Amino acid sequence: MCDAGRLASPRRLDTDLVAKAQRVAAQAHDLPELRMAQAVPLPGLAKLTLEQTAAVLGVGRATVARLQTRFRHPGERPPACPRSALGGGRRRALLSRAQEPAFMADWQAAAERGEWGVLPPLRAALDRQLGRRVKPSVVYGLVQRHRWRKVAPDTRQPQADPPGPREWKKTLPENLAAVLTAAAVPDRPIRLRFQAEARFGRMARRCRCWAPAPLRPTVRKGYEREFPDVYGAGARRGTPPR
Repeated sequence: MCDAGRLASPRRLDTDLVAKAQRVAAQAHDLPELRMAQAVPLPGLAKLTLEQTAAVLGVGRATVARLQTRFRHPGERPPACPRSALGGGRRRALLSRAQEPAFMADWQAAAERGEWGVLPPLRAALDRQLGRRVKPSVVYGLVQRHRWRKVAPDTRQPQADPPGPREWKKTLPENLAAVLTAAAVPDRPIRLRFQAEARFGRMARRCRCWAPAPLRPTVRKGYEREFPDVYGAGARRGTPPR
């Protein structure tokens, strides 16, 4: 056990290794080789820390240590850390890059059909494939990597006919001109009346769901069996009744 009152001994400088690194740096052919050669003499000659050396080389602190080890043992992989010697990568990934798209293919197809996208069934399917229970954050990261976002779905009335009202509005003037001819209504004022009906009842609130961009699911509005009907008719103000 070291004494708290004593400082650690300074790191010894290997002059032969530094000289070799300087020669390699002078003859480097690419940027990775130059960085590997400069990672050795900078801490020793310039008295820089690993953080300062990383800032000079434009890499991370852990990369400086890996570059030094790679220079000391060229062509070898350090046995102490065989998995992380090269750095980066998906070290804690539960699915490979090929497995993730294959897993999301069925959910992508369901979203393209306009089905409601919620995460509990997706999480249950992921648990079954992995054979273990995963946290919600794992599922959130999975859907976000595949450009899924949480959106409010579009709604429509179950008995709605969207093309019908649009076509009726476009052809109303022509239909009126065909019916209200001079022979049919000679010298009589015309009052155009509109009738509408409304149905008041309980309506379910829409909840946001998950869907891949740029899709947006379409769901039915809440349709309750108990409701009152209200009817009304109106005419343009100022038109004399006949």
